[in-house]
Amino acid sequence: MVSYSTAECILKKTGLDSLPKFDLLNDKPTDNVLISHAHQDHLNALPFLIKKFPHLKIITTPQTRAIAELTLHNAISILNRQVNEGEIEIYSHDEVDLLIKSINYKSYNEIFSLSSLNSNQEIEAEFFDAGHILGSAGIMLRFDGIKIFFTGDINLSSQSLLSGAHLPREKIDILITETTYGATDTTLINYWKNEIERFSHSINKVINNGGSVLIPVFALGKLQEMIATIWLQMQSNKITNVDVYTGGIGNKINRIYDYNRYSINRNEKDLILSDIPQKN
Repeated sequence: MVSYSTAECILKKTGLDSLPKFDLLNDKPTDNVLISHAHQDHLNALPFLIKKFPHLKIITTPQTRAIAELTLHNAISILNRQVNEGEIEIYSHDEVDLLIKSINYKSYNEIFSLSSLNSNQEIEAEFFDAGHILGSAGIMLRFDGIKIFFTGDINLSSQSLLSGAHLPREKIDILITETTYGATDTTLINYWKNEIERFSHSINKVINNGGSVLIPVFALGKLQEMIATIWLQMQSNKITNVDVYTGGIGNKINRIYDYNRYSINRNEKDLILSDIPQKN
């Protein structure tokens, strides 16, 4: 068996250590929280934040809201394993249901106003497709003639399913970004098409030698791209046709990808992930 990993192994914090320092917001005028996307490191502290600041209004894209309903429920069992008894009160499934119902959602490129209890100043906001995973968004804020853009996790290149980020075409005064490959020479990063060819060659080499291929991926985003890539390569006779095994919450997320395939900037719109033969 050969493992083909799509992400680097990194040390990550768990339990209480993984939560942001909410106390930094004490005595600050807070009104709204905008979520860039539904990966755990950007979403799973939200129930703890709302417990501390219940007045906050939550705004996401509709796709992020749909995925959040799955991932926040799924996170409860993970947190129960990571947090010592009495260390912190873990939110319940009922609290997640109430939180999801309270989330307001806005589509890409829909300009909306952020209401405030602390100021009469009008602030406009707008989500831009970040091309990272389904529903991922860069966030534009406009006020007093100033434009602030937060990229979130952003992907500029087209993948098998998502077509890449659609960025603002206007001048930005302040740019806030985060990046995995910020210190990497981009010429060393292969193009998606070239990676697919290398990926397919590696799989065929293992299978033709009687082996199996294990691909560790995130259930949200990477699983969907990998399933689509493998299936399309099999359909083109570029990967040997073999059984594909998947499991966990990823299969439920597949259905959200399928439901939204015509409502976002997506390649292979007619490809239905749930119809791809998969064994559990």
